[in-house]
Amino acid sequence: MMNKLFLPFFALAFSTLANAQQFYFRGGLGYSIAHGGVAQSTITSNTSSVFPIHGSFSSTQISGTNTQSFDLKRNSFSAGVQGVLAVGAMFSKNIGVDMAVNLGLATSNMESSVYLESLELRQWIITAQKADLPIFITPSLVIQSDTGSKITAYARGGIVLPVKAGMTQTVGYTRDRYNVQDSSWYRLNYNWTEDFNMRFNPGVSGSIGMKYKAKKGVTLWAELYLLSMNLYFRQSELTSYDQNGISTLNTFSQNERITNYEFEAEVSGTSNVMPTYQVPYSNIGLHAGIMVNLN
Repeated sequence: MMNKLFLPFFALAFSTLANAQQFYFRGGLGYSIAHGGVAQSTITSNTSSVFPIHGSFSSTQISGTNTQSFDLKRNSFSAGVQGVLAVGAMFSKNIGVDMAVNLGLATSNMESSVYLESLELRQWIITAQKADLPIFITPSLVIQSDTGSKITAYARGGIVLPVKAGMTQTVGYTRDRYNVQDSSWYRLNYNWTEDFNMRFNPGVSGSIGMKYKAKKGVTLWAELYLLSMNLYFRQSELTSYDQNGISTLNTFSQNERITNYEFEAEVSGTSNVMPTYQVPYSNIGLHAGIMVNLN
């Protein structure tokens, strides 16, 4: 049934490409920085504390006084060094389509530090998060102004399909608890690693740029690129866990290592279901590269 539904669309696409005047391949590199982004989240289930995805947070509650300080930074799991591989077709001098694969070759680290202090409890939470080579496929419409000169302005816009967008999180958690009986502080250290995967949630992207015809069949291009996309956690798996330097991962069953993140659920008692929330993947950056005609 699905094949019958998609066959007309494939036939239309192929017939349209058959009328293309020019086919091309382009490749390039760029660097993107975060724009927008969620400031804080609650991934640390051991403490149920809110902490910044990227930045610092401190809270002290002693003798009825509550003091807080924080430094929240912009964040995006797709920021950093980008790679672009694409093929496209121009149907006329001004209109075409482009199919790109965007690779997060060296994404930025998201790091946070949290300190929580009360009368008999002190907690330190150090978290590092990094995307695992995100891969996005971006079909786009291309519009360009071809005046016959070597320099051409263009714009491109389309949807972004996150085919691979997982991330890894490492957490170091230190807890000092005061024992009134012997007036001493007792420390516990925990370290764990989790792998997260995301729900499929398309985004949108746009570019404006310039092309320079270096020689016959070879064009240099440079553009300002904007991606707007937020994903949502779907599932995480605990892959390492130690207490005071001793691995205790084997004390967790395979089911206990898995956490599912949902938009809606009813749970009671111990559960491995938690509310999902936004994970920022938006960025803005500069990309440049080379384009080669294929016909």
